[in-house]
Amino acid sequence: MNPDQVIGLVLVPACGTIIPLAPASDISVAKALVRRVGAGTAVPAEPPPAEIEELRQRVGELEGRLDFGERLLAPARQRHGAGE
Repeated sequence: MNPDQVIGLVLVPACGTIIPLAPASDISVAKALVRRVGAGTAVPAEPPPAEIEELRQRVGELEGRLDFGERLLAPARQRHGAGE
């Protein structure tokens, strides 16, 4: 099953239950969800610059690790003919 389908199967019924019940109850989380969805701010348009910089740094570290792993595996691949 596609992850988008799973999200739809879980999120749609949950929102369909929580949102109508929120104004009639004292569920603060549900009320906050109703306000955010109603205001159209459920997903921020752009992540904060600090978060973007942190993600860039982490991607750079991962690239370095991947390069290191490839260099370690290259001799074994050449011996076994997998590099062709």
